[in-house]
Amino acid sequence: LQYTYDLNDDRDRELFERDLMRGNEYLQYSKKIMSDGKLLAVKSGQYIGTVPPYGYKKVSYKDGRKTCRTLEPVPEEAEVVKRVFELYCGGMGATTICDMLEREHARSPQGQPWSPTTISNILYNVHYLGKVRWNYRKKSLSVEDGEIKKQRLLAEDYLVFDGLHSAII
Repeated sequence: LQYTYDLNDDRDRELFERDLMRGNEYLQYSKKIMSDGKLLAVKSGQYIGTVPPYGYKKVSYKDGRKTCRTLEPVPEEAEVVKRVFELYCGGMGATTICDMLEREHARSPQGQPWSPTTISNILYNVHYLGKVRWNYRKKSLSVEDGEIKKQRLLAEDYLVFDGLHSAII
């Protein structure tokens, strides 16, 4: 059933606003349900990210009727991750580690040259300890020069849970 609202008519305008509110309430409810489901999956140790951390690949398996998503080490990349940690614990800085990995022709994430930021991301990533995290990057919206800007800021109060995957470190 389709209805054309006359927004100049007070009664139609009120009905239109109610329909909008009802739709918005349903949207907010749906977002809450999906967020709760994701949090439940992370609490059970599942990896719900889209891109796996360097050194891992995403895998799925069935647990009864439920599909579980987790990580599995990629042997060649996992060795590079171990090497990064060994070098760092041995006193090397991120830039020196990058240079060494470049000289050794170690494959980097996305095939780009190694950077100190990439090394830092590896060193501070809890996934290598067999953990999963929730709310690590919070989405932030702001208005600048009349345009909506989206940012994904690092959170200080994110949650960490034991993962279903094995630790590389």
